Amino acid sequence: MQMTKKARTLAEAAVFALLGTALPSTLLAHGAVEVDNAPEHILQASISQPAAIPGLSAVILDAPQPGILVSYRGSSVLTVEDTEGEGLLRFSPEGVMANRSSTEWPGLSEARPGMVNSHNKDSSWVKVSATPSFGWLDPRLGVENGEGLWRIPVITDSGAQSEIRGRLTRNPLPKDDHH
Repeated sequence: MQMTKKARTLAEAAVFALLGTALPSTLLAHGAVEVDNAPEHILQASISQPAAIPGLSAVILDAPQPGILVSYRGSSVLTVEDTEGEGLLRFSPEGVMANRSSTEWPGLSEARPGMVNSHNKDSSWVKVSATPSFGWLDPRLGVENGEGLWRIPVITDSGAQSEIRGRLTRNPLPKDDHH
């Protein structure tokens, strides 16, 4: 199931807002900086096959290091598996939990410092979102993997299994002929 147009627009607005706060004001005031030896291509992630689980939607967060935003409105618990086939994230109507025992936990925790509450220190699962939506930089979408296919397995507690599938594509950057 694809993300609604409104949800996609909100996700894109959030990404642009975050990028805008990260740019130095001098860069914004003076336009684009000229760079020697800029790459001729960029790798872009895309979803080629959404997961076949009712209530699940996903959208790529387009950036130099692509991310993915997953939203789940199903009635059962949905688990996103990590690259080792272990549970990474659990989505439910109460929010999203992350597995601190996952090999991918360091990437999640570095992106969200302070998200581990003191009363949860004994649990391997910690709450990372109060809503059933969560975005993260998944290593399967990493540009260091080069051009090719990627997949993110998902499973519900009722036994439904599927995958979010996509590809990394090398796209040329526009040439600037104004110099």
